[in-house]
Amino acid sequence: MIIAGASWNDNIYRLQPYLRMRYLYKVISLLTKPVGGE
Repeated sequence: MIIAGASWNDNIYRLQPYLRMRYLYKVISLLTKPVGGE
């Protein structure tokens, strides 16, 4: 259980930059869309 928990934490730690970049791209795409929404 401890080993699985450690590897799970490591995986989440490695995924953080990827999730952050996805969030950043999502925000950028929302900001670059026309504001009218039509």
